[in-house]
Amino acid sequence: LTVSLVPNVALPSGTVLEVAGLCPCAGGCPCEVAFFDTAAPEIFGPDAPMFNNLLWEPARGSLKLTLQDEAGILTGQPVVFSFSVKNPAVLSAGVTPSIGAVSSTVIIGVTTMSGLVLAADNQPQFTAAAVAESSSVQLSFNTLMFLL
Repeated sequence: LTVSLVPNVALPSGTVLEVAGLCPCAGGCPCEVAFFDTAAPEIFGPDAPMFNNLLWEPARGSLKLTLQDEAGILTGQPVVFSFSVKNPAVLSAGVTPSIGAVSSTVIIGVTTMSGLVLAADNQPQFTAAAVAESSSVQLSFNTLMFLL
């Protein structure tokens, strides 16, 4: 998933951002879904070094990140980071996460993000399945060709 955000106020170092609502299973969290390929969440992308102290809270479907950059995030500064998730093993229509931020001087209330993620609405299937033959002549040898 890639998160893009632009605050309308400056966010100081130490601000905690929370991306929440990452619960794609019916009935909410926790569900039997492995979100991260590693034991601890990892973020990457152009602004990933700005953050540390990543905390995944599976019961809430929440990822918390602490802003460590000394300059913080400036008013109007675009920030982009990504993290890897695994789509659920069960059918899911997807979710629209939310984001909020809290520091000692600034609170940005929870805001619904744009975009639908963690949709797992397709069963595993062949995207192509075809068979062809080399000959249709009676009593001739035939080679069957399968395209999967």
